[in-house]
Amino acid sequence: MDSLQHSAEYYATALRVDTALTLAAFTVLYYDYALTVTSEIQWYWSPPSFSLSSFLFAISRYFGLLGPIPVFFEYVSTDFSEHSYTGRCRQFQLYHQVYAITSQGVVAILLILRTYALYNCSKRMLVVLIGMHIGGGIQCLTAVLTGKSVLTNDTSLGFSIPGCNLALTNDQSVQNPRSPRPSCHAEHHSCRRGIHLALAWSAMLWFDTCIFALTFWKAIQVRREVAGGLLVTIFRDGTVYYAILVAVNVVNILTFVLTPSNSPLKGTATTLTNVLSVTLTSRLMLNLRDPSIQTRRHVNGTSRYEPWSTGQFSSRMISFRAPTVAVDTFEMSETTGTDSSV
Repeated sequence: MDSLQHSAEYYATALRVDTALTLAAFTVLYYDYALTVTSEIQWYWSPPSFSLSSFLFAISRYFGLLGPIPVFFEYVSTDFSEHSYTGRCRQFQLYHQVYAITSQGVVAILLILRTYALYNCSKRMLVVLIGMHIGGGIQCLTAVLTGKSVLTNDTSLGFSIPGCNLALTNDQSVQNPRSPRPSCHAEHHSCRRGIHLALAWSAMLWFDTCIFALTFWKAIQVRREVAGGLLVTIFRDGTVYYAILVAVNVVNILTFVLTPSNSPLKGTATTLTNVLSVTLTSRLMLNLRDPSIQTRRHVNGTSRYEPWSTGQFSSRMISFRAPTVAVDTFEMSETTGTDSSV
């Protein structure tokens, strides 16, 4: 078997894996929407609730649902004419990059608001969260503006393929020292810039990890007030969701680092990462308005079940439409060390 045939077979296998993972992401996205659309209508739009949180929820929810549709055609369209092939693929790939950055930005804002609410609307915490978001945004923009273009792969494969070439070279993602480096000898600066694409996703991983740590810390602080075990508190605060996002981000970064150059497997988890970010964040926001969620709270030496919401943490931004929990100010101040009056 000559090397060209081996390369073609590897590319075909990698492309099938990439496409299957992308289709799985689409399945998760739309299946979850079908499961939760009734709850969304009941808890957000009956009657309509107009607030910053509901506006951002709608943007994240429906941009996440409709935005990936052009990405789907990037993967499955094979009827491009030879004249329009390059231009059409560039348009799809440019849109894919813009969509990924925008969707991650909206999700990050929602996570900032929820963490801000969990910390009793602390201004210092808000400054820290905004600083983390801006820092990550700067790193992502640096990757996009200074790295080699990821809009198309001009490297010849040596064989024809249907549709767009979805492969990325090491120059476009990150230089793996164990992979061949034909272009690095001639363009060392290009290789040095190429690492920024993997670093862009590392910035998102860093942000998600910080949110995870802050939510986990708050869960520990309120473990005595919210009975039922620390794991229940962690789950209700969304920590499990953040842990999933961190795990998927790690997988996505590893695809940039460990897969060979000119492979469709580089960044193969990007669509899955975006879909899970939107889906899990939507679930988290819906859970905040679920009146059936009960928690056992200790008040004046007695235990009682009450609806759980971030209203317990003085949230005026992400909570039920009306306060549902009568919070004992002294008790919350003693438990969390902050003013809990709503």
